[in-house]
Amino acid sequence: SSLKSMAIMSDEKKAERDIAFGFAKVAVLLSENMHRVVALDTMKRNVIWSMNLNSGASWHKIVHGGQFISLNDPHGNGGVNDHEMLAMSYIEGASSSSVEWKCVDGLSGRIFSRDTSPVKASISQIVPLRTSSHQPHLHDSSGCRQVALLVHSDNTVSVIPDTSRSRAIVDEAVAAGKNGLFVHSIDKHTGEFRSQIV
Repeated sequence: SSLKSMAIMSDEKKAERDIAFGFAKVAVLLSENMHRVVALDTMKRNVIWSMNLNSGASWHKIVHGGQFISLNDPHGNGGVNDHEMLAMSYIEGASSSSVEWKCVDGLSGRIFSRDTSPVKASISQIVPLRTSSHQPHLHDSSGCRQVALLVHSDNTVSVIPDTSRSRAIVDEAVAAGKNGLFVHSIDKHTGEFRSQIV
C-alpha cells in the first residue's frame, strides 16, 4: 500500500519529500571571476537558480556548515539537512572596507536576509558556525542559521551576521571547547603561522 501511494505521489509531494529527508542534491558553485553563484540539480543536470554578487568585490566566499552549536536544541541532530548558507563579498575601499552578505536557501536560491557589515582590518580566516535547523527562522531580524566568524589581520574577530543571536552562537562555541575556540591563519607575506584563542 505504501509503495503504491509513493508511486502515485505528485511531483510536488515528491519534491517536498526529497527536501524534507535530504534526498535533494544540489551543487552550489561559486565563480569569483563571473561574480556569480550557480546551483545545479545533480540528478536532472540543469541550473536551478543563480545569483549575481557584487562585481566590485575583491573576493567572494560561500560559507556553509562548520561546528554545530545547539543553543539548547532538544533534538540534538546537529541540523544536518540545513540548506542555509552565506554568500559573502569583500568590498575594499580607500578609507574603509565592508562585507556584503546574503543568507540564502541553497536549494531554492531564496534570499532570507542580507546586509553589509563594515570591517576595520582585512580578513585572514573565516570560521563557519551554524545553529540548529530546529530553531525558528531568524530572517526577520537580519539573522541566519549559518554564521561566519571572521578573523582579521589585526587579530580581532567579528561575526556575520552581526546580531545578538550570532554572537550567542560564537559564545557557545567558545564555551563548548575544553580550552576555548582556537582559530589559525597564515600571513602570506611573512610566512608566519598564527594560532589565536577567541
